[in-house]
Amino acid sequence: DEALRLQKQVNQFLIENLEGNHPSIAASHNNIASIFQSLDRYEEALTQQQKAISILKQTLESDHPDLIKCYGNLATIFQSLGRYEEAIEVQEYVVTLMNSTLGFNSFLVATSYNNLASMYKDLEQFQEAIKAQRKSMFYQLKSNPEHPSMGICYHNMGEYFFNLNHIDSAMFYGYKAYSILKKTLPNSHHLLKAAEKYLSIYNIQSGQDRLTNRDCEGARKHFYEALTYSDSIQAAVVYYLIGDSYYFDKEFELSIKNYNLSYSIEKYDRSIYLNSLCLSYLRMNNFPIAEELLKEYELVSSADGFVYRNWAIYHALQNQPQLALTNLEKALKLGFNDLQKIEEEEAFEVLRDEPRYQAIVEQLRNRN
Repeated sequence: DEALRLQKQVNQFLIENLEGNHPSIAASHNNIASIFQSLDRYEEALTQQQKAISILKQTLESDHPDLIKCYGNLATIFQSLGRYEEAIEVQEYVVTLMNSTLGFNSFLVATSYNNLASMYKDLEQFQEAIKAQRKSMFYQLKSNPEHPSMGICYHNMGEYFFNLNHIDSAMFYGYKAYSILKKTLPNSHHLLKAAEKYLSIYNIQSGQDRLTNRDCEGARKHFYEALTYSDSIQAAVVYYLIGDSYYFDKEFELSIKNYNLSYSIEKYDRSIYLNSLCLSYLRMNNFPIAEELLKEYELVSSADGFVYRNWAIYHALQNQPQLALTNLEKALKLGFNDLQKIEEEEAFEVLRDEPRYQAIVEQLRNRN
């Protein structure tokens, strides 16, 4: 606020002692706009920036570097206000002028294209963001290919590809970003931490994609790689997914080990933990432990249909079809509607010929 007060005094002095279109007055308005931006007072910043541009347009050619920089500032203010289409229109004008004007170094042009990419990202136009980011990379490579800004370019590319679900491309750029930022920034720097976080996210997603296709070994490779870059919350997620991969591989002792490790790192929703743990014990036919877990699960989430789906598995595995069907019916009343899980559940083979089971399946088909 003190800086703003002083700059306003300077501005008033300049207005009183110089001609109205003097470049120094424009520079003063530009400085006030920057201070308002730093205070998150974007409407006031916009007014000041527009005043600066209005003065400079009277005295400078349209391709003058000072005027172009003011337009760049205007674009970022529009972006901060959430007026993304206007921000992009102005920023496209900026990069067009920069490309046709001598005197701009590669780093400034790279920064301008990087800003343009960010604006397209805000509109979730990721293909356009990638195009702008590629141009930013081109100029950054000419300027200094080992500068942290190059790492930021790669990081942004990875993020845009990730949002398009192009995971392999996201990881390619994620690792390039990490390589540069690791060499050029201290270990505690927030940009390096962000690069590590995203590498963890990319590997988790790649692992999940493989897990969906039941490539459990391939999934685990990515999950263990993700652990290299994970914070504690991410590590809890990763160990849980490793548990799932072993569950699908029918290595239930290892699934239990990893579910327990996951929950020891981060105490997330206990019902999720209990659901996975009791299913693993059920697959091992360890009914006493499974029963204790199911009782706790029911206490924690009595209105969760999955609880009673699991009780149905518990009874079906012990050849108690009527008890299994009663619990399965209760699961449906509480909103369980995953027909695929019902039809693929091996424990329910003892129920397939039961009219009550067939009615359950028909009810789920009608729901879906």
